[in-house]
Amino acid sequence: MDDFGGPVQEGLLAVLLYDPEGGKRVANLVPVESYDLHYREVAAVAVRYWKAHKRPPGEHAVDLIDEVIAAKPKDKSVYKRMFKSIRQTRADLNADYLLDRAAKFVRRQRVKTGILEAVELLQSGRDDEAERTLMRAAKNVVNVYDTGVRLTDVARSLRFLDTALNSGFRAGIPELDRRGLGPARKEISLFIAPPGRGKSQWLVHLGKHGLLDRRTVAHVTLEMSEDRVCQRYVQSLFAVSKREEQLYRTVLERDELGRVCGIEMKPMGKRPSFEDDNIRGKLVRMIQRRLGHRPRLYIKEFPSGHATVRDIGGYLEMLGSEGVNVDLLLVDYADLFRLDARHKREELGQIYVDLRGLAVERNIAVATASQSNRDSMKKKQVTEDDVAEDISKIATVDTAFTYSRTAEEKRRNLARLLVAKARNDEDKMTILLSQNYALAQFCIESAMMSKHYEEVLSESDSLDESDE
Repeated sequence: MDDFGGPVQEGLLAVLLYDPEGGKRVANLVPVESYDLHYREVAAVAVRYWKAHKRPPGEHAVDLIDEVIAAKPKDKSVYKRMFKSIRQTRADLNADYLLDRAAKFVRRQRVKTGILEAVELLQSGRDDEAERTLMRAAKNVVNVYDTGVRLTDVARSLRFLDTALNSGFRAGIPELDRRGLGPARKEISLFIAPPGRGKSQWLVHLGKHGLLDRRTVAHVTLEMSEDRVCQRYVQSLFAVSKREEQLYRTVLERDELGRVCGIEMKPMGKRPSFEDDNIRGKLVRMIQRRLGHRPRLYIKEFPSGHATVRDIGGYLEMLGSEGVNVDLLLVDYADLFRLDARHKREELGQIYVDLRGLAVERNIAVATASQSNRDSMKKKQVTEDDVAEDISKIATVDTAFTYSRTAEEKRRNLARLLVAKARNDEDKMTILLSQNYALAQFCIESAMMSKHYEEVLSESDSLDESDE
């Protein structure tokens, strides 16, 4: 176990008091409040000296100790012993070693402080504040001790040529996949839609393609039950309907630029349904044939309005302890995490920041969804401005998509996906989707929108079909 008590703190103070290079770094990188009580008093006067004179106190260190003793005369013997030990340590200083340990030291001290504050809050009955204090304390300290990447260090500066090509996952929509706009490691993707219009279907769609690409997927549901989510995955993976009925496929015709130039609805052949005889046996064989026996999808239900991002981190930690390394985390959906009604908007924005932090910390891709506001239900085109509650969600996420569908498009099993934000590629493009929610198919075909879309839509045959 690391000992961050007297030896490390005395070593850091010795660097601060006597080392011109290391002391400057300690003064800038190790917060004074990180030190324990008596060490903190010495650190405070030493850091003030650095700020005033831009050099270590050196031979004036004894004057600083006298200054501390004058302010705390009852602890004179403590400071005398400490200074004697610091002077003895000075001869064997290894500033680089101490700075390497400084990040762990600062993190440990912050956690310790957070625990003490949380205990006080719990004792006064402020449970929610205590939990938020612990969450803040448990986060990793920003690592400013690493110098970062030098462009001339080509082994690191050109590493993006390898990682950029492998960090993104397929979205199962060619127009997005060609641009690398699927979920990506260390990033968060957001899908925005009016109530009841495809948020869960989108996340299941992403999970399905993650599975087909042999990724390990954790699907956290804050809205539907685990059974309902399992049903969606079975339907999506194997195009199974709830009941036996005539279904239709919307076929998109494309021009030479990949834009939609024709729409036709065609009857589909008979699909398996949950009403079929021996459907359980059929599905067992389908699952084993397609996915094998190795589990790669984990579906976990958390109670709506009670779970926190910290709970999700704990769940991932538990999976990791069992040898399960998640690649893609799906959260259905982030707006349903626990919120303090008094600070709903601020806490909702922080949830997205915390989710993105979870993606970076664990090197995973995160995708979630959010409802658009009430006015968007009447709009032909939903945009990022229609996101409910807190617009800062858009600023936090790396990619954002909006989902729009008119009553006429619904009858034709069509919808439009707008790339509202893409941090790493082009955005503001719209993709037409052919869907079939009766089979839990979020995207059967896709095409880029054209300026003649309205004409193409009005010329196409319409069947009185409604999705589920």
